[in-house]
Amino acid sequence: MGNMDAAALLDLLEDYYQMMAVKPAELGKLYREGSRLNFEGQKSRGKEEILAQLTSHPFARCKHSITTVDSNASDNDGGLLVFVNGVLDFVQQDGEGHALNFSQTLQLMPTPEEDFYILTDIFNAAAPPQSQVMEGVHVATAIHT
Repeated sequence: MGNMDAAALLDLLEDYYQMMAVKPAELGKLYREGSRLNFEGQKSRGKEEILAQLTSHPFARCKHSITTVDSNASDNDGGLLVFVNGVLDFVQQDGEGHALNFSQTLQLMPTPEEDFYILTDIFNAAAPPQSQVMEGVHVATAIHT
């Protein structure tokens, strides 16, 4: 897995985010009992806790758009550390739509079946920067929600 090519990694990530948007309950198959998730500062450990956290979001629908992906081998056993930046577009249950920048770090570990599981998952989101002009000076401010 540490030698996964860029196209295969991008396919894997797109499948992950598609699953998150359409069938988040199926994400449970990607985690193990030793897996850990830090989602916006809320920590979960183990497949059941992680799945409960990932399926409890208040979105009526969501879509992740990947803007950058960086990866590197994380150990000698085929692990892969992946860092993703992107945009999360979502609609809340009340119909209000939002777009947030996100970053996600995943530590992928190989399985004997030549597949992978997520050992560590850290997800953070922030509203995109808004530009303001103050007294002729361009200032970019980030608004966190």
